[in-house]
Amino acid sequence: MKKIRVASLYKLDGVKKDVLFVLDEFGKILEKSQFDGKSQDYIFLDGTLFPTFVNAHTHLELTDFENSKNISNLWDWILFVVGKKRSFSENEYIESINRGEQIFLSKGIGCIGDVRSVLPEGPYLTYFSSGRVFFEILGYSEELFQTKLSYLNKFISLCNVDKGISIHSLYTTPFSRTLNLIKRAKVNEIPVMIHLGETKYETALFFDRKVSGFEKIFPNSEFEDLNVKSYKEIIEKMGFDKNVILVHCVEFNKRDWDMVKERDISVVLCPCSNQYWGDRLPDFKYILENKIRFAIGTDSPLTNRDMNLRKDSYLILKSLNFKEKYFKQVFDSLTYVGREVLKIKGSGLERGEKFHALFVPGVYDEKELFEHFFNDGKIYIIDGDIEDDKVFKKQI
Repeated sequence: MKKIRVASLYKLDGVKKDVLFVLDEFGKILEKSQFDGKSQDYIFLDGTLFPTFVNAHTHLELTDFENSKNISNLWDWILFVVGKKRSFSENEYIESINRGEQIFLSKGIGCIGDVRSVLPEGPYLTYFSSGRVFFEILGYSEELFQTKLSYLNKFISLCNVDKGISIHSLYTTPFSRTLNLIKRAKVNEIPVMIHLGETKYETALFFDRKVSGFEKIFPNSEFEDLNVKSYKEIIEKMGFDKNVILVHCVEFNKRDWDMVKERDISVVLCPCSNQYWGDRLPDFKYILENKIRFAIGTDSPLTNRDMNLRKDSYLILKSLNFKEKYFKQVFDSLTYVGREVLKIKGSGLERGEKFHALFVPGVYDEKELFEHFFNDGKIYIIDGDIEDDKVFKKQI
């Protein structure tokens, strides 16, 4: 057994002082308690420990895709991406997924929400200790929908990690199909992730019926008309609830956000990715002021060259004039609340889990921790693999 004593442990309800972890030979946490002053032969971490970061929305399979530069129209961009995806082999996708995991781990991300459109039989999460894999459905033709449905069936039966269903969008999957998939997810007790309100092109399609660009990509699509005039009405008529995770939501207005709050829906914000389509970003102030549950995601390198969650969090705070009162909400969205959004129970810091955390030396309270993080201070990964009374740590 190995013992780790930490000066401060960051929790949602505040900082806990002087905590002792007891690990087995494999780094699994056997005990976690207040240091009693009697235990000996421990490793001391003089600073603050907290959970690894959560990247709540990304596409590991696209890690090795080159950035598409700036394609001004959403429909042309989709054509570009589809063409790229068709050129990749199964082995290239596997390599892309594995490389993506390793890149994110090196950046302190230990939990991930990965959206997958290929390889329903795996691999799923090879290096991450926690996360959720969502299999993506598109159904703009009956043939494609049935193919994707067969892949989904295989995925649900084989996936041995936390899983979910992703619906690419309501413009590539008919509303009626989406309703059925949401019902199926509830039966299987798994969440549904949906891209919604990401760009102005989507808004024009839903509410202004401007389909010229859309038709050239999906000429045979059954684009249903729910006779809706807002995202609020879509949420109401589709029956979205707390089992649904909405991604992006750039185009939402205050009434739309009020409906998100009323339905207890979680959202994932992807600011750096959203900037690909212009300067418009979600209404961060309204989201935070109304305590709407949110996590942060990088999305894919096709719209986000940096793939750096810290930059996403800076963008949010920049829009809020870096007011300190918002620091905790943004930091929590990257750690504990991010896991809540993905419905992940563990944090890497609880009894029975593999010890895996982030550490800032010489920092002991919330204010210091937040200032250190948002001013680009050094952070270290701490693993449970401990030999010769040394902790393996690496700067992210």
